[in-house]
Amino acid sequence: LGLKPDCPSSPSIFRLHRMSKKVGEYTSKIPRRAINMEDMLLAPSINQPLPYEKRGQLYLTHFLFAFVTKMWDTSIIFFVAQFTNNSMLLVAIIGLCSTLSVFLFMGLIGHVLDRTNRILAVRVALSVKLVAVSLAYIVCCILSAALSDSSAAAADTIRHDPFKRTLLYLLPVFAAFVGLASNSITQSIEKDWLVVLSAKDTRWLSATNAVMTQIDLGCNTLAPVLTGILFAYQSHEVIAFVLLVVNTLTVLVLYLSKSLLYHSWPALGQKIGVDVLEATDNLNCADLESLIDSDDDELLDTPAAYGSIGQSSSTRRGGLKKDGKNRLSVRSAAEQKALQMRRMSNNALLINTAQPVSDAVPVTYLGQIRAFYTSTLTAFHDFFHSGCAGLMISYGFLHLTVLSFGSLMTVYLLYAGVKEDLVGLFRGLAALCGFLGAMVFPACSDCLGLYLTAQGAIVYQFVLVALAASSFYWVGTTSAVSVYVVIFAVLFSRTGLW
Repeated sequence: LGLKPDCPSSPSIFRLHRMSKKVGEYTSKIPRRAINMEDMLLAPSINQPLPYEKRGQLYLTHFLFAFVTKMWDTSIIFFVAQFTNNSMLLVAIIGLCSTLSVFLFMGLIGHVLDRTNRILAVRVALSVKLVAVSLAYIVCCILSAALSDSSAAAADTIRHDPFKRTLLYLLPVFAAFVGLASNSITQSIEKDWLVVLSAKDTRWLSATNAVMTQIDLGCNTLAPVLTGILFAYQSHEVIAFVLLVVNTLTVLVLYLSKSLLYHSWPALGQKIGVDVLEATDNLNCADLESLIDSDDDELLDTPAAYGSIGQSSSTRRGGLKKDGKNRLSVRSAAEQKALQMRRMSNNALLINTAQPVSDAVPVTYLGQIRAFYTSTLTAFHDFFHSGCAGLMISYGFLHLTVLSFGSLMTVYLLYAGVKEDLVGLFRGLAALCGFLGAMVFPACSDCLGLYLTAQGAIVYQFVLVALAASSFYWVGTTSAVSVYVVIFAVLFSRTGLW
């Protein structure tokens, strides 16, 4: 813009002034528009692929999965309450088996999912869920067809029939498998597939997750209502057969849609980093350190390189350090493996693991057990020294209350004489009240501040829950007044909880 090849290296202030005027005259002719800094930061690069466009298919399959899953959660409680004369024992055992199985095995399943082809993992999870849910509904259909209309008579018949009692005790096992399969599908689709389909477009990913959250809310509201209406106006064997057919058709639709999506989006067939991680399993620290490039410390010294391996927070903060030879040295073998995985993933480095490593340290079971307990103790140490352990523990104690529209309170309402359609309606309204609390939180936080909003929500929820609990003493456990005091107090307390 005005500089000539023969111009001096340091132009005078007058020449710079003339250059600035030319630049001003040129830019004044360009139509101006407001530039959003967020658009500039989040916009994909020129060479970056576009995200998946047919999000309607994702929303439809997610709706089917969430709706059928919520119908299963509600219907299994109604069935067991009918078979046990509204006893809470078996319902509590089913809840224990479901949560305990997720607690014990979901970590191992996640490890397997990371190292398994995406479509194979989804197909196996869908097949397990189909088999477990189908067997559970068949058992419910058999027990319902052989029982009378009276819950007391039905429970007495099952108690004295070894075959029927065995079938009934299989329901917690089926529920555990259903919980594991459902969580596996959720982890695979929402935590993995959507990230790949977004093509690193964070706005697409956030918008898709927001819509799926709204779909979950709608399913949590409508599915219990529909299930309650079915149980109120149809026989239990008919309901079991209808739910069996609906679940089978839904799983088949999900199976076909995910297969078509997998084959239409090639990026889903690439598991970046997994093969590299498996390749580095047989390498020791010296081999990994010899492969690290000292000139690429910006790439390696990032939390993404080793943030998902599970080290302590102090180790992650330490990162990498330079030694006397200006080479990168790593603080632990786990970080070396993570960093090498990152390095090899980005540079498509192929390692031939067929050749044995001469100086590799053999891994023993005792060493694995010691490493497991060490990592566990480190995790507990980091948790209790994080500064928010007390808050998180107190928040976790909220799960100890049964004054929520879960399985135990559902059985209590059925025991108190509330019809199934009303129970389903109240379960749906409870989810809606929770969403209402999440909606009013930003406005309350802006008006009152975060501290006063939190304190007000805690006091609000505590007062309503205390009212519900005390109604058993000043009204009675089976009184209709006490039942509806509990219902509406717990219903409105969900807003303060959320």
